[in-house]
Amino acid sequence: MIVGICSIIWLRRICCLVCLLGPATALAEPFTIVALPDTQNYAQAFPVQFSAQTQWIVDNRTAQNIVFVTQEGDIVQNGALGASQNQAEWNVADSAFGILDAGSPNLPYGVVLGNHDLDNPNNRSAATRYVDFFGASRYADSPWYGGSSSDERNHYQRFMAGGRTFLNISLEWRPLGSSLSWAHSVLDANPTHPTIITTHEYSGIGGRNLPGQTIFNSLVKENSQVFMVLSGHVLGEGQQTATNTAGQPVFELLANYQGRANGGDGWMRLIEFDEANSQINVKTFSPTRDQFETDASSQFSLTVDFDERFGPAVPEPSTFALAALGLLSLFIYSYRAT
Repeated sequence: MIVGICSIIWLRRICCLVCLLGPATALAEPFTIVALPDTQNYAQAFPVQFSAQTQWIVDNRTAQNIVFVTQEGDIVQNGALGASQNQAEWNVADSAFGILDAGSPNLPYGVVLGNHDLDNPNNRSAATRYVDFFGASRYADSPWYGGSSSDERNHYQRFMAGGRTFLNISLEWRPLGSSLSWAHSVLDANPTHPTIITTHEYSGIGGRNLPGQTIFNSLVKENSQVFMVLSGHVLGEGQQTATNTAGQPVFELLANYQGRANGGDGWMRLIEFDEANSQINVKTFSPTRDQFETDASSQFSLTVDFDERFGPAVPEPSTFALAALGLLSLFIYSYRAT
């Protein structure tokens, strides 16, 4: 009886210790999203650039705390043209993303359908090759994959970072009404998840273009969880901060380097989320050149209150709390054994 009372007293003490130590209050460490702008020239003529990008991601995932990769459309140059239905270019793209599959199999990523990825480029045609290589079956065993539209031209992914669950919607080039409706259903089903939309055509150098305005009006303006839109298609770099109907900022970022040497010289975007400093830091880096581009269009910071814009994070338990919980579990096991 005395042993039982003592056990209860110690159990209470351990529980109080867990409560006192509680969850860690420190802000999460910075994490990074990688955006791969138009890769079509790499698939057609410069495959080394493509594979260097994804290999760099695998090699630097831990150091950069990379949590998600998004490709912005125009995966290949020539759709399904030719007797082989452009097999060679699709093989290059498949191999490049296969580096992620093999080297970081639990790293979420999305690949957007661009106008050059349609069977007949620049035509609202079928997308059979895109579906063959980057349809829903590619991600069937990936727990981070959310699902696709019925035609598999649009997809969404989940990723965890900084104590929050984020979504990315990979939205096809100039989406049809059915695609917009599907994307809206994803947002409706996940109203508390901060969301990025990655689509192929949205912004010009000076701001949103007509297809982008359609997406903004249909998906972004009224859905406050959408905080960022990433796009390519238009040559160059651009960025603006829009405001949704709730008065919140929406960051609209354009990047497309395909007009540069060697098909684009491997330039890609590293988007770092730094909660401690209330900033999203955008950097432009080339793994083949092993350098950053630091002009004002290529490297800049966006100010954002993480809790206000994304909702409060769920803090992870501190080391001491985890140790106390382990001690508690051991105590309960020992007590039951007696």
